[in-house]
Amino acid sequence: MKKITSIFSYLALAGVVFFSSCNPNEEIYDELDAVDTGFEKHIEVTLSSSNYQDIADMARANGTSEDSLIADKIEANEYFTEEILAADYVPYYLNETYGSYGLMSSAQVSFNYNGSVPEELTMYTEAEEYELGNADYNLAGFEVGVTKYFFPDQPADVYLSSVLDETIENPQENDILLVSYMESDVNPTIDTTDTQDISVYEEGFPNEGDFGTFTPLNISGDQEWYWQSYGDGCATMAGYDGGAQPNEDMLISDPVSLEGIEEVKLNFSQAVNYMNDGYWDQLKVLITDDYNSDDPVSSDWEELTVPNWPPGSDWSFYESGDIDLTAYAGQTIHIAFFYTSSTENACTWEIGDVNILTPGEASVEGAEPFETVTYFTFDGDSWGETEDVYFLNAADYNQMGDPGNYDNFSSSDLPQDYLPKFMDYKYPVAGEGVTKTIVYKFYNGSGTVKLATTFTVDGGEWESSYNYIDQQTQRFLVAGERGHWIFDPTVRFTMANSDYMLIVEAVTANLGNDFVDSYGTAEYYTGASSYYGNFDLRISQRVEFDPETFEGLSEEEAKDEIIRRLELALQYLLQSKFPDAVPQVSGVDVHYIVTFDSYNNDFTRSTWVADMKCVEAGNPPQFELTDNTFMQDGNPVVVPE
Repeated sequence: MKKITSIFSYLALAGVVFFSSCNPNEEIYDELDAVDTGFEKHIEVTLSSSNYQDIADMARANGTSEDSLIADKIEANEYFTEEILAADYVPYYLNETYGSYGLMSSAQVSFNYNGSVPEELTMYTEAEEYELGNADYNLAGFEVGVTKYFFPDQPADVYLSSVLDETIENPQENDILLVSYMESDVNPTIDTTDTQDISVYEEGFPNEGDFGTFTPLNISGDQEWYWQSYGDGCATMAGYDGGAQPNEDMLISDPVSLEGIEEVKLNFSQAVNYMNDGYWDQLKVLITDDYNSDDPVSSDWEELTVPNWPPGSDWSFYESGDIDLTAYAGQTIHIAFFYTSSTENACTWEIGDVNILTPGEASVEGAEPFETVTYFTFDGDSWGETEDVYFLNAADYNQMGDPGNYDNFSSSDLPQDYLPKFMDYKYPVAGEGVTKTIVYKFYNGSGTVKLATTFTVDGGEWESSYNYIDQQTQRFLVAGERGHWIFDPTVRFTMANSDYMLIVEAVTANLGNDFVDSYGTAEYYTGASSYYGNFDLRISQRVEFDPETFEGLSEEEAKDEIIRRLELALQYLLQSKFPDAVPQVSGVDVHYIVTFDSYNNDFTRSTWVADMKCVEAGNPPQFELTDNTFMQDGNPVVVPE
């Protein structure tokens, strides 16, 4: 789409000036006679689903291949973004639908807008996820290890911090995890009278290239543990590479909690081939309840006695037999398979299923567990639940109604339509100023994404800092010729008392207190008064507060200086009110049409209009008065040089 560099170039062609009381310009009106201006109309439009479809079709028909790709997104999502600007594509629709409208016709167009997640919230939406596995539940004790979920008598908040401390390796301060786990709001009944064994820990290496809950450690030598598909998957170590090579390697399990267990045993399946007689001591199974994660080799390892070893000359898997671990009951242990090879012997050792068992098959009866997801933060010493941040779970979506159909929000179920009521339900006694961050799931037409917003209690109501899809309204104009619509980024406002106060504060900050009255609500450098909501243009006040400048001036000279300072006042105001102002939006110059009141030197009152233009972005941005002219009660007032 063609970009328009200045909206006012079109207005000049049409002979239209923002301040309707300007004197006629004969030359412009001569040009206007040749222009088909049509009828001026002013409308309000809210884009519907079919309108987005129409805009997409027009973009495909009139645009480039890039526009066609963008059109697909507009059609699918039914919103605009920072990259897909309404300013670029809404004119397609207006030109087609309102092409007969004349010059200076305007349309206030409301549309769906998708803004980026604020940077300060991405730490939550992009947090690493961690799902508790069997070994993690085992760390919480026998009952949780058997059920594989938490429940009222064994609550998650008692165990999760220590489980994460034990499991997550090398966390950094302020790391954030989104942790998912299973829990039930009903205590289960666990029956252990059956004689069949209960699995406390199991690993079968089923996933290609993955050692699961074991970690390989190469102590010396070039060969290392690797994964093979034999059986249902196995961990393999061989020190042979063109000949027998010296190696020392360990395969170490994650921590296994034996808390609450009185009797426990280990068994595993294994295959050994190419073993020379006299070298079986090169294969060992070790255990420790004093694991040193910084230096695992230095841990207090003890060798376990394996009842059954394979023949050592084939690839068949053999069961090790039960290895009694009862001496470690109640402790947290690590198991390790320790392989050694030398230039005289370099066998191949394959480890299949590894099981830690306790007698009696538990029968678990209770309510079906459900998934809970919550944030944890590492404070440098340990993991703790993240304060004032809440991730919406399935039960929360169900409580809200329609979002519970798919446990997410969408363009048809917008979060802003549900979350304020949910906040009242979730935090019924939250007081003024209380802040909570809510993270939720949103289906955007192509997939589900995590989004976040911060809610704050303001005036007794929960106010959201960010909406993924929000409604925005922008103004469009017919300019240049009938039916030619362009985006109008012009900002129009009438100064409120608070705006005058911004000027008082800016004068104080830049020029000091000498010009400020005793109440602190007015200043007499530019004349801004937040109490009266106007500019005081009386010369007498300037002589009182700024005698160095105004004493000895004629009335006309004093009035000229007062007018010059009005432009400075508006610069101060706009810099405070619009600190992120830029000269152009979507290729169109940005103007600020400011209306304000004055109390004049002759004790009359006036209404003024200023057309200020942003000429430079920055800190602060820079503004100037267009054509160096104000309008006072419909009459032009040129700022003296």
